[in-house]
Amino acid sequence: MPEGLDAFERVDLSAASARLIEIEREVASTAPGATLTLSFSTDLDAWRVTRSDGTDVIWAMPRCVLRLSAASSGDSRHTVGAAVSSPSPALMDDAGTMATFFERAREAARLAAALPGAPAHPSGSFPLVIDYALAKGLAHEAFGHASEADGFRSSILAREGRFRAGDVVGAAHVSIVDEPVAADHAWQPFSSTGIKRERATIVDHGRLKDALTDAWSAGPAGARLTGADRAESFRSAPLPRMTNIRIELDAPLPAPGSFEEYDPLRVRDLLADAGVLARHPGIVYLSGYSGGQVNPTSGDFVFNCKAIYTFTRSGAMLHRPAIFSGSMFGALHAIREGFGPLLLDAIGTCGKWGQSVPSSGGSHYFVVLDPTPQVRLGGR
Repeated sequence: MPEGLDAFERVDLSAASARLIEIEREVASTAPGATLTLSFSTDLDAWRVTRSDGTDVIWAMPRCVLRLSAASSGDSRHTVGAAVSSPSPALMDDAGTMATFFERAREAARLAAALPGAPAHPSGSFPLVIDYALAKGLAHEAFGHASEADGFRSSILAREGRFRAGDVVGAAHVSIVDEPVAADHAWQPFSSTGIKRERATIVDHGRLKDALTDAWSAGPAGARLTGADRAESFRSAPLPRMTNIRIELDAPLPAPGSFEEYDPLRVRDLLADAGVLARHPGIVYLSGYSGGQVNPTSGDFVFNCKAIYTFTRSGAMLHRPAIFSGSMFGALHAIREGFGPLLLDAIGTCGKWGQSVPSSGGSHYFVVLDPTPQVRLGGR
């Protein structure tokens, strides 16, 4: 059980509302031109699972989130979000967390104001750079859901209902891992049936290794039991689900400092210093994640980013967001390199069979994909 759960009983709604007004004013004063909406939520999920075999486990999952939505005005409307999460309801009093939030919020407001005047980007296949939030979306939507063993009758990661363990699905330096992370937005140490949740290496250096399984699906899938079942509430049926999922690369290149320090020009300089711009004189940077979906039967995905930048040796140019689509296998084979440490705080809500649970994850700060016809920007 996390310590300090009594802090949830001491949340002062009037003080929280006043603090949100202060935060909104501070963000608006430094990044005018966008309509801002802020929200602060606190949730405390407490679980106890007892079984006839003697299993008796209890845990709590505190989740607090501060969000900002920045919207542009006019006919071409764009909305850009920013968020930070913490297990503590004192989130807005934590200096480090708030410093990160202000950096993200100001950038979201600036971007929302700038996007209506940005041009569209042409469609096609390009060398791409994606940030950790979009990499989390790729891992979660494309591989995470396809690895949930209750769907193996139709998943591209299974053959005749059995997990295709050992099959090559990506580059040899790429792995995808799902596991609970302490103090994380989606942390859950036990399954909803009371067994310990295991680390699941879905893709291990380019090869399928683990599926997300529960006691009902592991046997038919021919995969080891990873205790991946989650439930929205005691009224809900347990289902194999993700917690914190990420893309991990061998030997990532350095990216000093925090992620928030990397504006588009600094990202361009990072790539130039590493020789990526010499290899690809024109690179497209997809910034942020704004939702998407995948067909687990075919492995085809469609994602949305928050903004697009084109990098050349002379500078960076902003473009309006566009669809990022393709084959999940093609994308995983196209990954060439990563920059920076793992950053796993990209948060969201995952829906399945009418149930919603918190999700999180990420990757290295930035991930580079070589051009391939199996991954496209824009429509066909």
